[in-house]
Amino acid sequence: MVRNLSLRDQSKGLSAGEKSMFVKARSVLVSELSFALDVPEDDALGEVEARLS
Repeated sequence: MVRNLSLRDQSKGLSAGEKSMFVKARSVLVSELSFALDVPEDDALGEVEARLS
């Protein structure tokens, strides 16, 4: 879901509802990744953003 919303945001932009969904989904992904890899959330966020761009 995060990947698809990110791709759509880059190509067409997102509606307000989609943007909210994207932010929440990305937050959950970052939190889960941070926990699984035992790294700070800032590091996990950087990794997610690098992979999505």
